[in-house]
Amino acid sequence: MRCDRCKAESPLEEQFARQRRSMRRAALLCPACLRREQCWNSNAAFIVSAIMLVPVLVDWSGWIIHQRDYVAPALPDFAQWALFYLLMCASIIPHELAHAAAGWLAGIEVWSITLGRGRRIASFKFRQFVFELRSGPNIGYVTHCVPDYPGRRWREFVLIAAGPLANLVLLILSLILANTNGPVSPAHGSRHGFPWIVLAAANALLLIISLFGKNLTLPSGKTTCDGRKLARLLSTPRPDAQTRRYQNLTSRAGRLLVREEYAGALALLRPLLIERPADVYPRGLAATAMLGMQNLTGARAVFRQLLDEYQPRDATRAWIANCLAWTDLVLDDPQFLDEAVRQTAEAFALMPWEPSVQSTRGYALVITGNLDEGERLLRKALAGAELPNQRAAVLCALAIARIHRGQIDAARPILTKVRQLYRTCELLAKAERLISEQQSVGCHGPQASTS
Repeated sequence: MRCDRCKAESPLEEQFARQRRSMRRAALLCPACLRREQCWNSNAAFIVSAIMLVPVLVDWSGWIIHQRDYVAPALPDFAQWALFYLLMCASIIPHELAHAAAGWLAGIEVWSITLGRGRRIASFKFRQFVFELRSGPNIGYVTHCVPDYPGRRWREFVLIAAGPLANLVLLILSLILANTNGPVSPAHGSRHGFPWIVLAAANALLLIISLFGKNLTLPSGKTTCDGRKLARLLSTPRPDAQTRRYQNLTSRAGRLLVREEYAGALALLRPLLIERPADVYPRGLAATAMLGMQNLTGARAVFRQLLDEYQPRDATRAWIANCLAWTDLVLDDPQFLDEAVRQTAEAFALMPWEPSVQSTRGYALVITGNLDEGERLLRKALAGAELPNQRAAVLCALAIARIHRGQIDAARPILTKVRQLYRTCELLAKAERLISEQQSVGCHGPQASTS
Protein backbone atom coordinates (compact mmCIF):
# COMPACT_ATOMS: atom_id res chain seq x y z
CA MET A 1 0.00 0.00 0.00
CA ARG A 2 1.03 3.61 -0.50
CA CYS A 3 0.50 6.64 1.72
CA ASP A 4 -1.28 9.46 -0.09
CA ARG A 5 0.65 12.08 1.90
CA CYS A 6 4.33 11.04 2.09
CA LYS A 7 4.15 8.36 -0.67
CA ALA A 8 5.68 5.71 1.64
CA GLU A 9 4.98 2.16 0.44
CA SER A 10 4.64 -0.97 2.56
CA PRO A 11 2.95 -4.39 2.30
CA LEU A 12 1.64 -4.02 5.89
CA GLU A 13 -1.96 -3.07 5.14
CA GLU A 14 -2.97 -3.11 8.81
CA GLN A 15 -0.60 -0.22 9.52
CA PHE A 16 -2.44 2.14 7.17
CA ALA A 17 -5.68 3.93 7.94
CA ARG A 18 -8.16 5.77 5.79
CA GLN A 19 -8.75 9.29 7.07
CA ARG A 20 -11.93 11.11 6.14
CA ARG A 21 -11.49 14.71 4.99
CA SER A 22 -14.31 17.18 4.44
CA MET A 23 -15.00 18.20 0.85
CA ARG A 24 -12.25 15.84 -0.35
CA ARG A 25 -11.90 12.12 -0.87
CA ALA A 26 -10.67 10.01 2.03
CA ALA A 27 -6.89 9.70 2.20
CA LEU A 28 -4.91 6.53 2.89
CA LEU A 29 -2.25 7.47 5.45
CA CYS A 30 0.70 5.77 7.11
CA PRO A 31 0.95 5.96 10.94
CA ALA A 32 3.28 8.98 10.90
CA CYS A 33 1.07 11.00 8.55
CA LEU A 34 -2.03 9.85 10.43
CA ARG A 35 -0.64 11.26 13.70
CA ARG A 36 0.08 14.60 12.02
CA GLU A 37 -3.36 14.63 10.37
CA GLN A 38 -5.13 13.85 13.64
CA CYS A 39 -3.19 16.58 15.40
CA TRP A 40 -4.25 19.14 12.82
CA ASN A 41 -7.82 17.87 12.78
CA SER A 42 -8.07 18.07 16.56
CA ASN A 43 -7.07 21.73 16.53
CA ALA A 44 -9.55 22.48 13.76
CA ALA A 45 -12.29 20.51 15.53
CA PHE A 46 -11.85 22.43 18.77
CA ILE A 47 -12.00 25.78 16.97
CA VAL A 48 -15.11 24.79 15.03
CA SER A 49 -16.67 23.44 18.23
CA ALA A 50 -16.03 26.75 19.93
CA ILE A 51 -17.70 28.64 17.11
CA MET A 52 -20.75 26.37 17.12
CA LEU A 53 -21.19 25.56 20.81
CA VAL A 54 -20.42 28.78 22.65
CA PRO A 55 -23.46 30.83 21.57
CA VAL A 56 -25.80 27.84 21.80
CA LEU A 57 -24.66 26.74 25.25
CA VAL A 58 -24.60 30.30 26.56
CA ASP A 59 -28.23 30.80 25.56
CA TRP A 60 -29.28 27.37 26.86
CA SER A 61 -27.37 27.59 30.15
CA GLY A 62 -28.61 31.12 30.86
CA TRP A 63 -32.20 30.07 30.34
CA ILE A 64 -31.86 26.94 32.52
CA ILE A 65 -30.10 28.71 35.39
CA HIS A 66 -32.07 31.93 35.62
CA GLN A 67 -35.45 31.31 34.00
CA ARG A 68 -36.04 35.05 33.77
CA ASP A 69 -34.70 38.17 32.14
CA TYR A 70 -31.55 36.92 30.55
CA VAL A 71 -29.87 38.35 27.54
CA ALA A 72 -27.09 36.18 26.24
CA PRO A 73 -23.97 37.80 24.86
CA ALA A 74 -23.93 38.62 21.21
CA LEU A 75 -22.39 36.27 18.68
CA PRO A 76 -18.94 35.38 20.12
CA ASP A 77 -16.03 37.34 18.77
CA PHE A 78 -12.43 36.12 18.52
CA ALA A 79 -11.72 36.78 22.20
CA GLN A 80 -14.65 34.62 23.28
CA TRP A 81 -13.62 31.79 20.95
CA ALA A 82 -10.07 32.01 22.30
CA LEU A 83 -11.42 31.87 25.86
CA PHE A 84 -13.39 28.73 25.06
CA TYR A 85 -10.38 27.09 23.41
CA LEU A 86 -8.03 27.97 26.28
CA LEU A 87 -10.49 26.71 28.89
CA MET A 88 -10.92 23.55 26.87
CA CYS A 89 -7.16 22.92 26.87
CA ALA A 90 -6.85 23.90 30.54
CA SER A 91 -9.59 21.45 31.52
CA ILE A 92 -7.48 18.60 30.15
CA ILE A 93 -5.04 19.16 33.03
CA PRO A 94 -7.45 18.19 35.86
CA HIS A 95 -8.71 15.33 33.68
CA GLU A 96 -5.23 13.79 33.43
CA LEU A 97 -4.32 14.65 37.02
CA ALA A 98 -7.46 12.82 38.13
CA HIS A 99 -6.36 9.74 36.16
CA ALA A 100 -2.93 9.83 37.83
CA ALA A 101 -4.23 10.53 41.35
CA ALA A 102 -6.85 7.80 41.13
CA GLY A 103 -4.20 5.38 39.87
CA TRP A 104 -1.93 6.17 42.80
CA LEU A 105 -4.79 5.82 45.29
CA ALA A 106 -5.76 2.50 43.70
CA GLY A 107 -2.21 1.22 44.03
CA ILE A 108 -1.29 1.36 40.33
CA GLU A 109 2.19 2.55 39.37
CA VAL A 110 1.69 5.68 37.25
CA TRP A 111 4.67 6.60 35.08
CA SER A 112 3.89 9.80 33.23
CA ILE A 113 1.36 12.45 32.25
CA THR A 114 1.53 13.87 28.73
CA LEU A 115 -0.37 16.98 27.64
CA GLY A 116 -0.67 17.48 23.90
CA ARG A 117 0.72 15.49 21.02
CA GLY A 118 3.34 16.21 18.44
CA ARG A 119 6.83 17.45 19.20
CA ARG A 120 7.85 17.53 22.84
CA ILE A 121 8.26 21.10 24.14
CA ALA A 122 9.24 20.48 27.76
CA SER A 123 9.67 17.59 30.16
CA PHE A 124 9.83 17.59 33.96
CA LYS A 125 10.87 14.66 36.10
CA PHE A 126 10.03 14.12 39.77
CA ARG A 127 11.71 10.98 41.08
CA GLN A 128 10.46 8.33 38.62
CA PHE A 129 7.43 10.32 37.43
CA VAL A 130 7.60 12.32 34.18
CA PHE A 131 5.40 15.23 33.08
CA GLU A 132 5.57 16.09 29.38
CA LEU A 133 4.20 19.07 27.45
CA ARG A 134 3.83 18.70 23.70
CA SER A 135 2.70 20.95 20.89
CA GLY A 136 -1.02 21.10 20.20
CA PRO A 137 -2.23 20.96 23.83
CA ASN A 138 -5.70 19.65 23.05
CA ILE A 139 -5.23 16.07 24.19
CA GLY A 140 -3.64 14.24 27.09
CA TYR A 141 -2.86 10.73 28.24
CA VAL A 142 -1.39 8.87 31.20
CA THR A 143 0.96 5.88 31.03
CA HIS A 144 0.94 3.35 33.83
CA CYS A 145 1.93 -0.18 34.70
CA VAL A 146 -0.43 -3.05 33.94
CA PRO A 147 -1.37 -4.23 37.46
CA ASP A 148 -0.80 -7.82 38.52
CA TYR A 149 -2.45 -8.16 41.91
CA PRO A 150 -5.93 -8.81 43.36
CA GLY A 151 -8.59 -6.33 42.35
CA ARG A 152 -7.03 -5.47 39.01
CA ARG A 153 -10.38 -4.82 37.34
CA TRP A 154 -11.72 -2.35 39.91
CA ARG A 155 -8.34 -0.61 40.18
CA GLU A 156 -8.24 0.00 36.44
CA PHE A 157 -11.89 1.05 36.50
CA VAL A 158 -11.12 3.71 39.13
CA LEU A 159 -8.14 4.99 37.14
CA ILE A 160 -10.05 5.24 33.84
CA ALA A 161 -13.29 6.66 35.27
CA ALA A 162 -11.54 9.38 37.30
CA GLY A 163 -10.81 11.54 34.23
CA PRO A 164 -14.39 11.94 32.96
CA LEU A 165 -15.56 12.28 36.57
CA ALA A 166 -13.22 15.25 37.03
CA ASN A 167 -14.76 16.99 34.01
CA LEU A 168 -18.26 16.24 35.33
CA VAL A 169 -17.36 17.80 38.69
CA LEU A 170 -15.93 20.89 36.96
CA LEU A 171 -19.08 21.14 34.84
CA ILE A 172 -21.33 21.10 37.92
CA LEU A 173 -19.12 23.54 39.85
CA SER A 174 -19.05 25.93 36.91
CA LEU A 175 -22.84 25.97 36.68
CA ILE A 176 -23.12 26.49 40.45
CA LEU A 177 -20.65 29.40 40.35
CA ALA A 178 -22.50 30.95 37.43
CA ASN A 179 -25.74 30.70 39.41
CA THR A 180 -24.31 32.08 42.70
CA ASN A 181 -23.20 35.31 41.00
CA GLY A 182 -26.81 36.48 41.05
CA PRO A 183 -29.24 37.26 38.26
CA VAL A 184 -27.68 37.87 34.90
CA SER A 185 -28.81 41.03 33.24
CA PRO A 186 -27.86 42.78 30.03
CA ALA A 187 -25.77 45.23 32.03
CA HIS A 188 -23.42 42.75 33.66
CA GLY A 189 -24.26 39.35 32.23
CA SER A 190 -21.07 38.86 30.26
CA ARG A 191 -18.96 39.93 33.26
CA HIS A 192 -20.45 37.59 35.87
CA GLY A 193 -22.10 34.60 34.29
CA PHE A 194 -20.39 34.21 30.96
CA PRO A 195 -16.90 32.91 31.96
CA TRP A 196 -18.32 30.18 34.19
CA ILE A 197 -20.77 29.10 31.52
CA VAL A 198 -17.99 28.87 28.96
CA LEU A 199 -15.99 26.72 31.40
CA ALA A 200 -19.06 24.51 31.82
CA ALA A 201 -19.41 24.21 28.06
CA ALA A 202 -15.72 23.29 27.70
CA ASN A 203 -15.99 20.53 30.29
CA ALA A 204 -19.25 19.28 28.80
CA LEU A 205 -17.59 18.84 25.43
CA LEU A 206 -14.52 17.17 26.99
CA LEU A 207 -16.81 14.81 28.88
CA ILE A 208 -18.55 13.81 25.64
CA ILE A 209 -15.24 13.32 23.81
CA SER A 210 -13.70 11.26 26.61
CA LEU A 211 -16.74 8.96 26.76
CA PHE A 212 -17.67 8.66 23.09
CA GLY A 213 -14.57 9.76 21.14
CA LYS A 214 -12.92 7.79 18.35
CA ASN A 215 -9.61 5.95 18.30
CA LEU A 216 -6.39 7.95 18.28
CA THR A 217 -2.85 7.22 17.10
CA LEU A 218 -0.23 8.35 19.61
CA PRO A 219 3.56 7.91 19.62
CA SER A 220 3.09 4.97 21.98
CA GLY A 221 0.58 3.31 19.63
CA LYS A 222 -3.15 3.29 19.03
CA THR A 223 -5.49 4.09 21.90
CA THR A 224 -9.18 4.77 22.42
CA CYS A 225 -11.40 6.98 24.55
CA ASP A 226 -12.13 6.41 28.25
CA GLY A 227 -15.69 5.31 27.57
CA ARG A 228 -14.64 2.49 25.25
CA LYS A 229 -11.91 1.45 27.69
CA LEU A 230 -14.49 1.18 30.48
CA ALA A 231 -16.85 -0.81 28.27
CA ARG A 232 -14.06 -3.15 27.23
CA LEU A 233 -12.92 -3.57 30.83
CA LEU A 234 -16.41 -4.54 31.98
CA SER A 235 -17.32 -6.73 29.00
CA THR A 236 -14.16 -8.76 28.39
CA PRO A 237 -13.37 -11.77 30.57
CA ARG A 238 -10.73 -11.40 33.22
CA PRO A 239 -7.27 -12.60 32.03
CA ASP A 240 -5.72 -15.49 33.89
CA ALA A 241 -2.91 -15.08 36.41
CA GLN A 242 -0.13 -15.99 33.95
CA THR A 243 -1.35 -13.47 31.38
CA ARG A 244 -1.59 -10.73 34.01
CA ARG A 245 1.92 -11.50 35.20
CA TYR A 246 3.23 -11.47 31.62
CA GLN A 247 1.62 -8.10 30.89
CA ASN A 248 2.89 -6.65 34.16
CA LEU A 249 6.50 -7.75 33.69
CA THR A 250 6.76 -6.75 30.03
CA SER A 251 5.19 -3.33 30.64
CA ARG A 252 7.52 -2.64 33.57
CA ALA A 253 10.54 -3.86 31.64
CA GLY A 254 9.63 -1.65 28.68
CA ARG A 255 9.38 1.35 30.98
CA LEU A 256 12.78 0.58 32.51
CA LEU A 257 14.27 0.44 29.02
CA VAL A 258 12.91 3.94 28.35
CA ARG A 259 14.55 5.08 31.61
CA GLU A 260 17.77 3.35 30.49
CA GLU A 261 17.74 1.07 33.54
CA TYR A 262 18.87 -1.89 31.49
CA ALA A 263 20.00 -4.17 34.32
CA GLY A 264 16.65 -3.81 36.08
CA ALA A 265 14.76 -4.55 32.87
CA LEU A 266 16.82 -7.67 32.26
CA ALA A 267 16.19 -8.86 35.82
CA LEU A 268 12.42 -8.48 35.33
CA LEU A 269 12.53 -10.41 32.05
CA ARG A 270 14.56 -13.38 33.26
CA PRO A 271 11.55 -15.28 34.71
CA LEU A 272 9.67 -14.87 31.41
CA LEU A 273 12.69 -16.04 29.44
CA ILE A 274 12.63 -19.24 31.49
CA GLU A 275 8.86 -19.73 31.42
CA ARG A 276 8.34 -18.71 27.77
CA PRO A 277 11.58 -19.45 25.92
CA ALA A 278 9.88 -19.27 22.52
CA ASP A 279 8.12 -15.93 23.08
CA VAL A 280 9.53 -13.27 20.77
CA TYR A 281 8.61 -10.12 22.70
CA PRO A 282 10.42 -10.70 26.04
CA ARG A 283 13.46 -12.05 24.19
CA GLY A 284 13.54 -8.94 22.03
CA LEU A 285 13.25 -6.71 25.10
CA ALA A 286 16.06 -8.65 26.76
CA ALA A 287 18.27 -8.21 23.69
CA THR A 288 17.50 -4.48 23.72
CA ALA A 289 18.60 -4.34 27.36
CA MET A 290 21.81 -6.18 26.45
CA LEU A 291 22.38 -3.66 23.67
CA GLY A 292 22.00 -0.82 26.17
CA MET A 293 24.48 -2.53 28.50
CA GLN A 294 27.01 -2.63 25.59
CA ASN A 295 26.82 -6.43 25.36
CA LEU A 296 26.75 -6.12 21.59
CA THR A 297 27.81 -9.67 20.78
CA GLY A 298 25.14 -11.18 23.03
CA ALA A 299 22.45 -8.83 21.71
CA ARG A 300 23.39 -9.63 18.12
CA ALA A 301 23.16 -13.38 18.78
CA VAL A 302 19.65 -13.02 20.20
CA PHE A 303 18.42 -10.77 17.38
CA ARG A 304 19.94 -13.12 14.78
CA GLN A 305 18.17 -16.10 16.34
CA LEU A 306 14.88 -14.23 16.56
CA LEU A 307 15.07 -13.22 12.90
CA ASP A 308 15.71 -16.82 11.85
CA GLU A 309 12.75 -18.07 13.90
CA TYR A 310 10.21 -15.34 13.18
CA GLN A 311 9.13 -15.52 9.56
CA PRO A 312 5.91 -13.45 9.18
CA ARG A 313 6.59 -10.19 7.36
CA ASP A 314 4.99 -7.78 9.79
CA ALA A 315 5.90 -4.97 12.20
CA THR A 316 7.55 -7.39 14.63
CA ARG A 317 9.93 -8.70 11.97
CA ALA A 318 10.72 -5.12 10.92
CA TRP A 319 11.57 -4.30 14.57
CA ILE A 320 13.86 -7.36 14.88
CA ALA A 321 15.58 -6.71 11.55
CA ASN A 322 16.15 -3.06 12.41
CA CYS A 323 17.61 -3.93 15.84
CA LEU A 324 19.92 -6.54 14.29
CA ALA A 325 21.10 -4.08 11.64
CA TRP A 326 21.77 -1.37 14.23
CA THR A 327 23.74 -3.82 16.38
CA ASP A 328 25.83 -4.81 13.36
CA LEU A 329 26.53 -1.16 12.55
CA VAL A 330 27.51 -0.31 16.12
CA LEU A 331 29.84 -3.32 16.23
CA ASP A 332 31.65 -1.67 13.28
CA ASP A 333 32.91 -5.00 11.98
CA PRO A 334 33.27 -5.23 8.17
CA GLN A 335 32.07 -8.84 8.15
CA PHE A 336 28.64 -7.73 9.45
CA LEU A 337 28.20 -4.79 7.06
CA ASP A 338 26.49 -6.76 4.29
CA GLU A 339 24.05 -8.23 6.81
CA ALA A 340 23.30 -4.76 8.20
CA VAL A 341 22.56 -3.41 4.73
CA ARG A 342 20.24 -6.34 3.95
CA GLN A 343 18.33 -6.05 7.22
CA THR A 344 17.93 -2.28 6.98
CA ALA A 345 16.55 -2.73 3.48
CA GLU A 346 14.02 -5.29 4.75
CA ALA A 347 12.97 -3.17 7.74
CA PHE A 348 12.69 -0.04 5.58
CA ALA A 349 10.56 -1.89 3.03
CA LEU A 350 8.14 -2.86 5.80
CA MET A 351 8.01 0.33 7.89
CA PRO A 352 9.59 3.28 6.02
CA TRP A 353 7.82 5.87 8.18
CA GLU A 354 9.41 4.88 11.50
CA PRO A 355 12.21 7.26 12.64
CA SER A 356 14.27 4.41 14.10
CA VAL A 357 14.13 2.51 10.81
CA GLN A 358 14.96 5.67 8.86
CA SER A 359 17.98 6.40 11.05
CA THR A 360 19.38 2.86 10.77
CA ARG A 361 18.86 2.77 7.01
CA GLY A 362 20.33 6.25 6.61
CA TYR A 363 23.43 5.38 8.65
CA ALA A 364 23.95 2.16 6.66
CA LEU A 365 23.80 4.15 3.42
CA VAL A 366 26.31 6.65 4.77
CA ILE A 367 28.72 3.86 5.74
CA THR A 368 28.43 2.30 2.27
CA GLY A 369 29.09 5.62 0.53
CA ASN A 370 25.57 6.68 -0.52
CA LEU A 371 25.86 9.99 1.33
CA ASP A 372 23.07 11.97 -0.35
CA GLU A 373 20.32 9.41 0.23
CA GLY A 374 21.68 8.58 3.68
CA GLU A 375 21.64 12.20 4.84
CA ARG A 376 18.13 12.67 3.46
CA LEU A 377 16.83 9.76 5.53
CA LEU A 378 18.76 10.89 8.61
CA ARG A 379 17.20 14.36 8.42
CA LYS A 380 13.74 12.76 8.22
CA ALA A 381 14.61 10.57 11.21
CA LEU A 382 15.81 13.58 13.19
CA ALA A 383 12.46 15.30 12.65
CA GLY A 384 10.64 12.32 14.18
CA ALA A 385 13.10 11.29 16.92
CA GLU A 386 12.08 12.31 20.43
CA LEU A 387 14.26 10.69 23.09
CA PRO A 388 17.72 12.24 23.72
CA ASN A 389 19.56 9.00 22.89
CA GLN A 390 17.65 8.67 19.61
CA ARG A 391 18.37 12.25 18.55
CA ALA A 392 22.01 11.91 19.59
CA ALA A 393 22.45 8.77 17.47
CA VAL A 394 20.94 10.46 14.40
CA LEU A 395 23.07 13.56 14.90
CA CYS A 396 26.18 11.40 15.23
CA ALA A 397 25.32 9.64 11.98
CA LEU A 398 24.89 13.03 10.28
CA ALA A 399 28.26 14.13 11.66
CA ILE A 400 29.88 10.96 10.29
CA ALA A 401 28.36 11.75 6.90
CA ARG A 402 29.93 15.23 7.03
CA ILE A 403 33.27 13.69 8.01
CA HIS A 404 33.10 11.33 5.03
CA ARG A 405 32.57 14.40 2.85
CA GLY A 406 35.65 15.99 4.40
CA GLN A 407 33.61 18.67 6.18
CA ILE A 408 35.19 18.32 9.62
CA ASP A 409 34.39 21.91 10.62
CA ALA A 410 30.70 21.23 9.91
CA ALA A 411 30.78 17.99 11.93
CA ARG A 412 32.27 19.50 15.10
CA PRO A 413 29.21 21.62 16.11
CA ILE A 414 27.00 18.58 15.58
CA LEU A 415 29.15 16.48 17.89
CA THR A 416 29.11 19.26 20.49
CA LYS A 417 25.32 19.09 20.46
CA VAL A 418 25.50 15.29 20.79
CA ARG A 419 27.63 15.61 23.93
CA GLN A 420 25.05 17.96 25.40
CA LEU A 421 22.17 15.63 24.53
CA TYR A 422 23.60 12.21 25.33
CA ARG A 423 27.27 11.92 26.22
CA THR A 424 27.31 8.11 26.08
CA CYS A 425 26.03 7.83 22.49
CA GLU A 426 27.39 4.64 20.93
CA LEU A 427 28.46 6.41 17.72
CA LEU A 428 30.25 9.32 19.38
CA ALA A 429 33.57 7.49 19.82
CA LYS A 430 33.58 6.46 16.15
CA ALA A 431 32.90 10.00 14.98
CA GLU A 432 35.73 11.36 17.12
CA ARG A 433 38.07 8.62 15.86
CA LEU A 434 37.27 9.48 12.23
CA ILE A 435 38.03 13.14 12.89
CA SER A 436 41.35 12.20 14.49
CA GLU A 437 42.23 9.96 11.53
CA GLN A 438 41.44 12.67 8.98
CA GLN A 439 43.40 15.25 10.94
CA SER A 440 46.32 12.85 11.17
CA VAL A 441 46.25 12.29 7.41
CA GLY A 442 46.04 16.01 6.84
CA CYS A 443 49.01 16.69 9.11
CA HIS A 444 51.31 13.99 7.72
CA GLY A 445 50.39 14.40 4.07
CA PRO A 446 52.28 17.66 3.38
CA GLN A 447 55.33 16.46 5.36
CA ALA A 448 55.54 13.29 3.26
CA SER A 449 55.37 15.28 0.02
CA THR A 450 58.20 17.68 0.98
CA SER A 451 60.60 15.08 2.31
